[in-house]
Amino acid sequence: MPDISELVLYSDLLSLNSSKFTQLTGKIIVIKYGGAALERRELKEPIIRDIAFLRRVGVFVVVVHGGSRQLDKRMKEKALQIRSIDGLRYTCDKTIEEARIVFGEINTEIVRLLRDMGADAIGLRGEEDGMISAELKSFETYGYVGDVKKVDVERLRSVMEQGKIPVISALGRANDGQILNINADDVACAVSSAVCADKFMFITDVEGILQDPSDPSSLLSTVDDEKIENLLAEHIISRGMVRKVKACLEAIRNNVPVVHILSARQPRALTTEVIGETHYGTKLVRKEIVDSAKK
Repeated sequence: MPDISELVLYSDLLSLNSSKFTQLTGKIIVIKYGGAALERRELKEPIIRDIAFLRRVGVFVVVVHGGSRQLDKRMKEKALQIRSIDGLRYTCDKTIEEARIVFGEINTEIVRLLRDMGADAIGLRGEEDGMISAELKSFETYGYVGDVKKVDVERLRSVMEQGKIPVISALGRANDGQILNINADDVACAVSSAVCADKFMFITDVEGILQDPSDPSSLLSTVDDEKIENLLAEHIISRGMVRKVKACLEAIRNNVPVVHILSARQPRALTTEVIGETHYGTKLVRKEIVDSAKK
C-alpha cells in the first residue's frame, strides 16, 4: 500500500477514483521515458513519483529510457562527430562505448530515484543482461544500429512478479556478440508488444501530435491508426516525431490497446491519464476499436 506521504499527495485522486485504481491492479503499463523529462529535475521528480505510486497501487510498470540528448552532450565534450541518418544516430565503435557509459548512468539514476520514492526497481541493460536481442540494420548506412528481434519476456515477467519495476536501456546485442544501438522508441514498442501491455505511455517534452506544429491548439486529442497513416503520408508529422509516432502505430497494430503521448510538463499527467481522470496529450487507438465503440 502507498505510504503516508503518497496518500497525502494523491489523496484527491484516491478519494474520487478509488474504484479506478482498484481496476488497475495487475494491469501492465510500459512507459517510454525520454526527452527533457530525463534532464530537468523539476520534471523528473513528479514523473518518478507517479511511476512509483502506480506500482504501489498494484500496477505492473516497465520503464524504457533513451538518452539521446545526454549522449549528444558527451560526444560534443569529446569532440566526436554526431551524424543522423533517417532519424537514426550513425553509430561507430566510439559511439557505442560512449552510449554504454551514458545509458548506464541514466539507468542507474532512474533506479535510484525510484528506490528513493519507495519503489523496488532493477536496471536491465539490454546489451549486458540479454534482455534485447537485435539484428544489424545496415552497417554501410548506419554503422552499429540494430532492430529488435526478441525481448526476454520470461525474465521481464519474473521481475514484475517479484513486485519490481524493470528499467531497460536501449542497447541490444546481436548473435555474434556485437552491441548495437537501438532507437529507444522502437525498444519501448517491442517491449510493450512482448509483455502484452494494457497501455503504452510516451513521457516526453512535447504536448502530443499537432496537425500544425506551429499551432498548439491543433493538438489531436484522440486519433486512430488510419488517420496517423494519412498524417505521415502527407508529411504533417515530421522531424523528431516521425519515429515516435511510427513506434506508436506499430504498438497498436501489435495488439497494445491504447498508446498515449504525454508531456512531462503537466502535473501528475501520468496518473491522471492512466485512470482517465484528465486527458492530456494524444491518445492513439486502432480504428476498429473506435468504430465498434460508435455502434
